[in-house]
Amino acid sequence: MIWDFRMNYGNLLFARERYQQAEEQYRAVLASSCDHVETLNNLGVLCKGLGRLDEAAELLSRVTELRPEFIEARANLASVCLAQGQVEAAIAHFCEILIRDPAASRSRETLGVAYYLLGRIDEAADVYRAWLAEEPDNAIALHHMSACTGEAVPVRASDEYIRTKFDSFSASFDAKLAELEYRAPELVAQCVATRATGRGRYEAALDAGCGTGLCGPLLRPLVDELVGVDLSAGMLDRAREREVYDRLDEAELTLYLRANHSSFNLVVSADTLVYFGPLEEVFSAVSGALRRVVRSALPSKLCPNSIRRIFGCSLMGAMPMGRATSRWLSKTTDSSLSRLSPWCYAVRPISPWLGGLFAYNLD
Repeated sequence: MIWDFRMNYGNLLFARERYQQAEEQYRAVLASSCDHVETLNNLGVLCKGLGRLDEAAELLSRVTELRPEFIEARANLASVCLAQGQVEAAIAHFCEILIRDPAASRSRETLGVAYYLLGRIDEAADVYRAWLAEEPDNAIALHHMSACTGEAVPVRASDEYIRTKFDSFSASFDAKLAELEYRAPELVAQCVATRATGRGRYEAALDAGCGTGLCGPLLRPLVDELVGVDLSAGMLDRAREREVYDRLDEAELTLYLRANHSSFNLVVSADTLVYFGPLEEVFSAVSGALRRVVRSALPSKLCPNSIRRIFGCSLMGAMPMGRATSRWLSKTTDSSLSRLSPWCYAVRPISPWLGGLFAYNLD
């Protein structure tokens, strides 16, 4: 049918980040069929991505009224409720999803997060405990269970957790960070550019935990060779599409740094160390991978007070690279490590994320 064709064309435009044209296609469908639930859902997702939360909630609520069993739309509505700070409403939607589809793992994860945000830690743990009873090796459930209970806490987020989390997040990662007004890549690039003044371009740079490559285009004018490393194949696929890296490698960061001794003049890392616990080992590996007269720029994320942290793990995925790590960085006796400035890491509907930028010099 013509409606399905136009909706699918809108989906293609949406995937290519041509949002205005995608919206035009969706609205053309709805002008002819105002209750076309798939299109209402897709337009709701688009509005959420553009920060039009009230409009997204209205569209997605309409879908759940027309088709209560449409699980994907209800999950999208629950996510909008979370973004609006309506945590109780989000919980109600996630519970409804699990009643209708007990195997909806994404909803289990977010339901646990919602309980966690309300301080109902035991209920969050119950969600993950039930999940693990069915999938004992699920990396997401294991990580969150440790965050809730403080038991079996790893020294850093597991490789499987990182791969699973970011492979599934890679397609929407950039849009989500744009919604949060994410600034880390720009701040890192400014730091690098300031230190490059008078010394020329860097010969070889490593983007450590490069993700989808948001830092890449900003670093490219400052370096001769740009290498990216990440654990997530999905994220690396997105980084490859930018066509700014000379090489992209899939590997665990510390092992990769140790295998590339004295290979780089510059190492940057934007929100990667948040998934580590103690930083001594990874900093030692960074030092070994750097040549003399080099720089390393490392933005640090600070978590809001409302998110409970335990050493080694948090429900939001990060490790103690929140206030604990920032204190470690600030108090270190290594004179080559300096904090440059505080900054607003991103804008969140519930509370802002604050952070700081650190530079590590090896002269």
